[in-house]
Amino acid sequence: DTVVRVMDADRVRLENAGVVKIAGIKTPTRGVPVCYDKEPFVRARSLLPRGRKVTVVSLDGGVDVQVDGASVNARLVREGYAKATRRTDELGEAIAEAERGARTAKLGLWK
Repeated sequence: DTVVRVMDADRVRLENAGVVKIAGIKTPTRGVPVCYDKEPFVRARSLLPRGRKVTVVSLDGGVDVQVDGASVNARLVREGYAKATRRTDELGEAIAEAERGARTAKLGLWK
């Protein structure tokens, strides 16, 4: 599929699939410094610019968006731009591990 537009930090409009929810992540909306509430959106937009070719894996409650075989979902969490949500699939394991790494390294939300 092809990225048309990043709607917000966890929703993307794709050419064929339409608007999809990025599964397994929760981006901050409240309780974070004001300077940080837009950063996850900006980072998602930099990872998924208009025209970027992506692979979309449908999951319960959303999709795993992949660029060159790597999960954008997990990357947003690993870099501290989002928190992991509870999942019981392979993506859930990867995202939970990514959050542990971000917390340990005190990245983004975990500073």
